[in-house]
Amino acid sequence: MARQFIIPARVAVVAGVVALAVIVKACGDSKPRVANIPEQASSPALADAPSVATPASAIEPPQPVAAGPVTFADGETAFHERRYQEAAAVFTTYAERQPGNAWGYYMLGLSEWKAGHSERAVTAFERALAMDSTHRKTLLNLTRVLLETGRSQDGLARAERAVQFDSGSADAWRLVGRALSDLDRTEEAIHAYHRALALDETDGWSMNNLGVIYLRAGRYAEALPPLARATKVAPERAVFQNNLGLVLERLGQPTAAATAYRAAIAADTTHGKAGASLARVAGRTEATGVVPVDLAALARSFSDEIGRWKLELAVVVKP
Repeated sequence: MARQFIIPARVAVVAGVVALAVIVKACGDSKPRVANIPEQASSPALADAPSVATPASAIEPPQPVAAGPVTFADGETAFHERRYQEAAAVFTTYAERQPGNAWGYYMLGLSEWKAGHSERAVTAFERALAMDSTHRKTLLNLTRVLLETGRSQDGLARAERAVQFDSGSADAWRLVGRALSDLDRTEEAIHAYHRALALDETDGWSMNNLGVIYLRAGRYAEALPPLARATKVAPERAVFQNNLGLVLERLGQPTAAATAYRAAIAADTTHGKAGASLARVAGRTEATGVVPVDLAALARSFSDEIGRWKLELAVVVKP
């Protein structure tokens, strides 16, 4: 089922760590099938701030190249096997020899990003966009790199372009929300996440990010439903469980918070924040008269809320 948005006149946002997983399957050298990189927002220690990129000249080694004949499949194999430096070398050579193929530069950007060379990734993604300004995957992943390196305004511009090309993309609206949140345009960010969830009601990252906005603003009661739903949609995400625990703790529910922190640790035994948080609430109990929260009911209520957003935002489903 293809979905299309009819965008209302009042839309102020455009017409709106953890491992990254990339699935790449060959479909010929001209246009391989390359999956999107899933979104991931940082777990809020509430003092978190966007990281600022160190100048590339200070941290990045010379540009790698591969000698001899190379194919897209060579780079793809190296990428799958997490040999990112080697993949970058292959795609550097491939892109130079296939200068009209945006996919070569797109995969070079992904490889450099995964290898930790954000400035090179930006350059490669920009080269891909110079060949195809509507290359959606490039726009989305360039936005992610820019946001990760603290360039929120540039990231917003790229995310807005992605929405202009495809207003039915939940990924694009989620990235608009991230950029707006980083720029402290909170209400606009909330609106963007509403749109993302109206398009994809299973988008756990938009739920988490929406909850984080409320959490950072001290709006704990509003943070609880989206985070309760996020942990139902993706219970294996330690960051979702930890954020839920933080909200419960701030609402005076240490027992429920401890349960969420334990779930975070079960999902990821290396999650240090959840371990520290669990130690913090150990042995604490609710104050007299505090009624335990019903997380299942809150998750259902948030699902119903998404249904209302679909109507309010005029989501039209076409065959």
